[in-house]
Amino acid sequence: EPHWTKSTNPEKTAASVESIASELGSLSIDKTAASQSPQLTEDEMQLLASVPATHMPPVDFASMSRNQIQSTLLCLLDILFAYAYDHRTTGGDPTVESSWTVAILSPTLSWFDAYNAAEAADVTESAISTDTPADVLLWCIRRSLVYPYLRSYNLGAKIAGDAISILQGGRRVVLRCLLQLRKIFENSTGHYLLNKLYIDPIIFWIQSIEESVLSEFAGGMEKLGKDMQSNSSVWKDRIGLNLIGIEKTLHENEELQEDRSESESSSDDSSSDDDCSSSSDDSDSDSSDGEEGNSNKPAPKVSSELLQIESAAISDGNEGRLSSE
Repeated sequence: EPHWTKSTNPEKTAASVESIASELGSLSIDKTAASQSPQLTEDEMQLLASVPATHMPPVDFASMSRNQIQSTLLCLLDILFAYAYDHRTTGGDPTVESSWTVAILSPTLSWFDAYNAAEAADVTESAISTDTPADVLLWCIRRSLVYPYLRSYNLGAKIAGDAISILQGGRRVVLRCLLQLRKIFENSTGHYLLNKLYIDPIIFWIQSIEESVLSEFAGGMEKLGKDMQSNSSVWKDRIGLNLIGIEKTLHENEELQEDRSESESSSDDSSSDDDCSSSSDDSDSDSSDGEEGNSNKPAPKVSSELLQIESAAISDGNEGRLSSE
């Protein structure tokens, strides 16, 4: 089970001064803070402390505009989609292919895509090509159907729901995912530069934004994730890979294959029945022929030599009888 779907309540442990003190320190009247996941582990804290301060972008996070924040959130969305895909397919145990999988599925990491985001109040004629969370998830699902080994729309829709769930978990859940992703790229000889370009700056940035900004962004996508699974035909048509036609062809081929296998099995059964009946008929005819042959079989012939010996013996006996008389 992914870590972002687990219960946010800490596990019950034996009562001690340290545990009580930590629980008291985590108490808060802020609902958003109370809904966050548990504190980061010691390994995650050490990993967070190891992020070089020189990788912090020369940008004042407080002075970022709404459009810039929205654009950064869209980049974060496709990165989390790629991370969630790898986490789902590897069971949370990254492989040597994990860095490639994440980099190829994320438009931001694969070819440095920059999204054009705008608020509703800023929409003008020049903002017709404004990117939305629906567009980002659509592009991510399409890439998941093209590049990796496991390709399925249902899987892509599930991963999109995972990315939304991560954002709904709050900054701490997002930070935990980014730290794990940073570790994946750090151990890769070909993708470690992505930490310096994207992951590290986003790690610094996610700690500076307000929780309400992230929750507002994630709340607007809650219906989007459900719609991807309920109205799959609409989304498949929007992807543009002729998924509906391909699936229809596959279903027709499967039905033809099933019909063919059923006809072959029925023909095999009928042929086996015919073979059994013919073999029984042959055995009956052989047995009857054998009986008739035995009844009509001629008597064995006596050789001519035996007949000559017998006639000679008879003649010798007659001659001896006449001489005695």
